[in-house]
Amino acid sequence: MSKLGSGRVFLSSLFLAVPLFGAPCTLGTLDDYIGLGSGGCSIGSYTLADFTAIPPLLVGSTEIDPTAVSITPIPLSAPFIGLQVDTDVSADVGDFFATFFRFRIDGTLFGADLSLTPGRVAGDGLILGIVDLCADGTFDPTGPTGCTGTPESLIVGEIPDFLFSPDFDNIPASFFDVFVELSVDGGVSGSAASGSLSLRFDTGIPEPSSLLLMAAGLMSIAFFRRR
Repeated sequence: MSKLGSGRVFLSSLFLAVPLFGAPCTLGTLDDYIGLGSGGCSIGSYTLADFTAIPPLLVGSTEIDPTAVSITPIPLSAPFIGLQVDTDVSADVGDFFATFFRFRIDGTLFGADLSLTPGRVAGDGLILGIVDLCADGTFDPTGPTGCTGTPESLIVGEIPDFLFSPDFDNIPASFFDVFVELSVDGGVSGSAASGSLSLRFDTGIPEPSSLLLMAAGLMSIAFFRRR
């Protein structure tokens, strides 16, 4: 039974602390984020908006109530920002639960990565996270349209004694339309309890150590030129 409970844009760092639209993103449920509508919320200068729950797309799956899906913003830890998705769901034999939703993130981006914090799986249980990215385009009922290049998919998961490696794609974009799936499957003879899905976007803003090295290099060049 279930239990629901190569250049990078350095100058963009100068504007990171100034939200463009909406209030800062905070811990909330998927239902809360859907309620933000087109105004959305912000992480630094990046706006996340248009959260929409999608009906179950997998045969035999039961939708996880949007109020039982929590979303935690991941603040800038150069060069990444993002979201962590959690749901307090346990699947026993024959149970198959999933949440599907989409949203849009606006701002100069250079890629994304996806990782899964281990949950609990046994037998033929499975936890699966999938994120589809459409750069500079949108997902509509017929599929992705207007994407720059080919839409990309990031996939992570967990089966007994094995955790799929984090997945990364280098995709420059001025915005992403993002489709997220997190499913918890007890299989025909197993069980699973959901872990945490972390989706991070590469802002291209150097880490502080990289900025110090860059500054030291420029100072060295200036010194030798003066010599």
